[in-house]
Amino acid sequence: MLQPEGERTRVTWISEGHVQVPLLGRVLDRFAERSFSRAFNALLKAVEGL
Repeated sequence: MLQPEGERTRVTWISEGHVQVPLLGRVLDRFAERSFSRAFNALLKAVEGL
C-alpha cells in the first residue's frame, strides 16, 4: 500500500509465506522470520539513502 506523506511516500509491505517442516518447523520459522526481517530492513535503509 502506498500513501502520500508530505513530499515522501509511505510504503506498507506485508509478506506472508508458509513452509511446513516436521519437528523443526517452529524453530526454522522463527529463524527465517528474523533473518528476512533484518534483510528487508537493511534494504529499506539502503533505498532511503538514495
